[in-house]
Amino acid sequence: MAGQYPDDMELTDEIIQSHHETYISNLKYTSARLELENITGLIEPISTLPNYFLSKTDQALEILKELDCPNIRLQLDLFHHQRTHGNITETITANLDKIGHIQISQVPDRNEPNDNNGELNFNYIFNHLLTIGYKGWIGCEYIPSDSTTDLSWLEPYLAKV
Repeated sequence: MAGQYPDDMELTDEIIQSHHETYISNLKYTSARLELENITGLIEPISTLPNYFLSKTDQALEILKELDCPNIRLQLDLFHHQRTHGNITETITANLDKIGHIQISQVPDRNEPNDNNGELNFNYIFNHLLTIGYKGWIGCEYIPSDSTTDLSWLEPYLAKV
């Protein structure tokens, strides 16, 4: 995780640049250590934490470009991306080579990823991922919309895998 600025900190250009440089330095060190074990690291923009350093996908993509370490990749959480950017399918297509993991939940309430209760059309998203050849994992991080904790929401998508 990239960490949060203290609530009372004035975010000057100098402070932001200093945090950016520290983050890059830490990621370079991490990349070298992970490379010894053939492990891929992920960075995840999080839009919901106050004062979180890495809060937008475009910021993460710029960091990955600057970092230029193939074993550090983007964890694209569609919930956070939709809240800050939208345009999910274009982002996935344009950055497929930088994505190490996709995480899903429905927007706006972070509920189970179905097509019945929010902004995102997961049938369309999953078809798009198949079409462009995404081979990675898709994880779920959601808050059930009712007291049911089963995975029945997944049934319409099983024929796709």
